[in-house]
Amino acid sequence: MKTIYIYIYIFIVMGLFSLTLTGCSSTVTLEEGQSYTIIEDDGKVSISVYLSEKELEEFYGVNIDDDKNKIKEDISYLFDQFFETNVKITTFEKRKDGIEFTLLVDDGTSFGYNLHRTFENFAEENDYQDIEELTDSKSFINYKNGKQLNSTKLLKYKDDIVLYIYADEKGSYFQTPSKILLIDESLIYKKISNKTIFIEEGSSGIVVFKKD
Repeated sequence: MKTIYIYIYIFIVMGLFSLTLTGCSSTVTLEEGQSYTIIEDDGKVSISVYLSEKELEEFYGVNIDDDKNKIKEDISYLFDQFFETNVKITTFEKRKDGIEFTLLVDDGTSFGYNLHRTFENFAEENDYQDIEELTDSKSFINYKNGKQLNSTKLLKYKDDIVLYIYADEKGSYFQTPSKILLIDESLIYKKISNKTIFIEEGSSGIVVFKKD
């Protein structure tokens, strides 16, 4: 049987159905297997989800026919048991074929979103002497114009913030607190707005966004 960790991982990045979200200047409609994560500048993270009846029962042992409040309590319990932060279900709606809700996480570091890790920190944490050495093994492109940048030009971003992001199933949307400056060249992506990026299925890498 899968552990709670696997349950929650799948819960966050998979199993999403049609759900419309508005972020920045763009409106996004999620399809099955996509996710949308919004990272706030105060470290909070919100994740909107639409789970099918099958996924509720197969992965979480939740029966769609249960009372709405019981379903909400069961899901909240899973998160309370695993994460060392306050996780709230801020919106919740029971549908004929599943449930739709939004999670609000008080401390995004529990989900891997550390807003204090700079580009320079990232290089050091991964055993590179500096950003210049990091660029010997990784290439980065300017998110605004799609052009590759050399190591000298990358140095000016040393104090900006790094996030590692990944996608599963049919891709994932991420919205950062401020405009995205750089992205890992290995990412297969679509630019949605200056703060929102869509990552294609199976893609992963880092984004660097402006430190306010």
